[in-house]
Amino acid sequence: MTVQTAVSIMRTVSVIWGKAGQRLRALRHLLFPDWLFFAGLPPRTARSIVIRNTPIGDEEKSQLRAHGRGRHPVDLVLAPEIMLEKRISLPRAIRRDAEAAISVRLRQQMPAGGAGLLWAVVPDGHEGDSIVYRALIVKRAEMSDLIDEVRRMGFMPRRVIAAGAAEVTPFVDLRHETDRPQRLWTLIAACVLVGTLAWGGFGQWRELSTLAAQVAALELETAQLREQAVAARAEATTRDQSVAEIASELGIFNLEYRRFPILADLTERLGENVRLDALQIDRDELWLAGQSAIDVASVVEALGDAPWARHAQIDGPVSVDPVTGQSLFELLVVLEQGEGGT
Repeated sequence: MTVQTAVSIMRTVSVIWGKAGQRLRALRHLLFPDWLFFAGLPPRTARSIVIRNTPIGDEEKSQLRAHGRGRHPVDLVLAPEIMLEKRISLPRAIRRDAEAAISVRLRQQMPAGGAGLLWAVVPDGHEGDSIVYRALIVKRAEMSDLIDEVRRMGFMPRRVIAAGAAEVTPFVDLRHETDRPQRLWTLIAACVLVGTLAWGGFGQWRELSTLAAQVAALELETAQLREQAVAARAEATTRDQSVAEIASELGIFNLEYRRFPILADLTERLGENVRLDALQIDRDELWLAGQSAIDVASVVEALGDAPWARHAQIDGPVSVDPVTGQSLFELLVVLEQGEGGT
């Protein structure tokens, strides 16, 4: 292989690599435009450059270089000496539409209807019932050349404005291009902030929903327990009533059960000589009334000797029945504890 062939091959490879690099750069610019990365942190502020000559002179170029490169946005401030000024007076009544009225008047006064010119309207005081405005006029072509030249130097023209009139409509306004990265990143930051707040709010809402569900479940469980407690209390009351009824029935049964032996023994002790007309057992006392063919004291003694009697006594006057001749009596027998029942 000769040297000439090797050189030719190297040139061919270099061309191929160069074209491949251009395609890759074009693809990168397509997918990730430069303006996407221009916002910077902290946000960039536009720098003002005073323009005293068109095309720009060495003084303006040195000011631009002093700000450094990096496609910084710049406001181009036109000095008064490079602008044409016209003073126009308008009635106060049309001050809201003053800019449109001045534009109409300038197109009427300027050659070719003001084609090729740009102007900015600045309020400049009052004269009687009129408002005085300054119309600052520049050539459109000069502004286009100025913008192109600044761009070639690596900067991004943001506005072309008149000196001392930063608040009025600029001659050229490119903020829709230069401020787009900042607006994009501001929108992204706002979306991130809103998303963070929304996520935090969603988390709080989810926790509150969980707590509310738990509180509802606890309230339901409490209500169920309360109902169960009421039912248990009612059941206990019913059970107590049943126990009381059973106890009462047992008491009655015991009372009747104890009376039978007393009555049987009483009948045996009194014999046929004593007839009972009334008998009542109340707790531990036995009261009886009747007629006796024998001495009443013998009846009291017979009853007092009974095992179920503590003592016996006459409980009223003793009289004689005039018909039968028998003694009428009333006796009270105190029973031994537990014999009479309750």
